[in-house]
Amino acid sequence: MTLVDRYLRAVRDHLPRGQQDDIINELSDNLQSRIEDEAAAHGRPFVETEEAEILREFGHPMAVAARYRGDERSVTFGRRLIGPELIPSYMKVLAVNVVITLLIAVIAAVASVSIWSGLTGFLAPLALQFVIVTSIFVVMDRRWVGDPDGWDPRTVNSMGPDVDVSTLDGIAVQLLGKEHSRAVAVTTSVLEIGVIAVVLTIAVQIGVPGQIGFFEPGPGWRDVFAPGVAVLVVAFLTPVVNLIRPGWTRFRVASHAAVDIAVIAIGILSLALGNWVVLVNPPTATAREASVVEAFNTIVRISIAATIVLTAVTAGLKLRRLNRMRSV
Repeated sequence: MTLVDRYLRAVRDHLPRGQQDDIINELSDNLQSRIEDEAAAHGRPFVETEEAEILREFGHPMAVAARYRGDERSVTFGRRLIGPELIPSYMKVLAVNVVITLLIAVIAAVASVSIWSGLTGFLAPLALQFVIVTSIFVVMDRRWVGDPDGWDPRTVNSMGPDVDVSTLDGIAVQLLGKEHSRAVAVTTSVLEIGVIAVVLTIAVQIGVPGQIGFFEPGPGWRDVFAPGVAVLVVAFLTPVVNLIRPGWTRFRVASHAAVDIAVIAIGILSLALGNWVVLVNPPTATAREASVVEAFNTIVRISIAATIVLTAVTAGLKLRRLNRMRSV
């Protein structure tokens, strides 16, 4: 595969699916015309280093794709921190962390004696995740995308079957080249360790509380707590292992898929066991207390069902990715 072919495939990774063929054909024609004109002017075929200079003038694949997408979104605070090239990936990574924190916040708010305590327990990890994820993308934007000399067209590759473009690992491969992706794989592992450590700490601190006002944990909470903590421990160990061995991509994908499957199983078990919270003394409970408990259980059931569906989708994608990695 030629340098131009690799460049075009890298641009294709970041384009809307319905427009990929038309845009790549147009870009390919422009590149080939430029290279042929330059070669004719020099009276000889261009070598790879000269082709690389032309590609550098066209821009990083992420920047080229952003121009074709017409995406003008950015993160700005006085000056541009994250440009439109990285915004789609930034929003995906940040959204995953926010959703996880929101789910934890529901549990923390219910288990806390003070509502304010549950709120602050949610804001701290959310702010930490936002700062870490944003900082990583700011560095990426400034060092590799925003700096014309910060990337080498000869190291840019298409994501391929073993890399997910929406992950930090995938972005690292696109920005740095596959030979440098381990550096950001380590950063990703550190981020995962921090997030899961927060989740695990909150879960252990909350535990299975006794009476909370007029209600208490039901079987849907109480009986799945221990398996849930065990899954969190496994999820925590995965980035720890990858921090030591960042090249074990298949292990990371397989472990994440296994954790997803375990989460699905726990969610189904929780729904089968019954309510998350129950009235402490049903005969003496007021109608308002009963309605509050029922409303909370309904919200939890919907949340668990949605989590099962979303996790099943991500697990399927990871299993497909693992299968494609084995066939390479």
